[in-house]
Amino acid sequence: MLFESRKRASFSQMIWSATTRLLRPLTLVEILLHVNVGERYLGFSAVLAPALMLGIALNSSTGGGLLFLAVAFIIRILLHSTSSRRRFEYGGELVHSRYPGHPLFGWLNGKMKEPTARGLEACLVAAIGGVICLLDQTLGAYLLCSGAAMLLALGLRESIAHDQLLDKIDAEIERRAEETEFQNHINRIQPCGITLIQDEPAKAPPLLEAASANAEEQTLGALAVN
Repeated sequence: MLFESRKRASFSQMIWSATTRLLRPLTLVEILLHVNVGERYLGFSAVLAPALMLGIALNSSTGGGLLFLAVAFIIRILLHSTSSRRRFEYGGELVHSRYPGHPLFGWLNGKMKEPTARGLEACLVAAIGGVICLLDQTLGAYLLCSGAAMLLALGLRESIAHDQLLDKIDAEIERRAEETEFQNHINRIQPCGITLIQDEPAKAPPLLEAASANAEEQTLGALAVN
């Protein structure tokens, strides 16, 4: 039963992880607000996100703002690639390769927890999108969708992390339960006169023992001469 529940949890983690990856072309706006982004975090979405922005901007009569955002995003990707390569070659802060980066809110307020900072920046992106909708509907709608996607992805990441922590706790509980059951089993069979047979350590063949003894005598003799 425990094994089946753990399998279901692993399947749910796969679904949540796949959803965050599908949202990646929208949530990658966050790298404009993050530092120390992992080298492999962008992945293929680094191509899909600007392509999506450019496609929407070129097919909209009010896509000038989104076109500007796409250019800024491409520049940020190039800077990220350059900094990642420099950090890999010359050293620097050790960052997980799939880390989404540290939000700037965390730098402005060192006491703020990272999930809280991510939630605030997602709300900020959505709020900015709502205001920009009054001037540029295309850019504003894209930022609104990005803010909502960032909030959803944040919730999914927290759910995955919490689920993985529960898996580790469950594994530890099961290990302790197995140890207790094994010890109880040993306590039941030992009063019956049953003892556990332990394998004796393997002995070296006689020829090998003789050769080792001769080598040791030669070493001692050489030391005595010196």
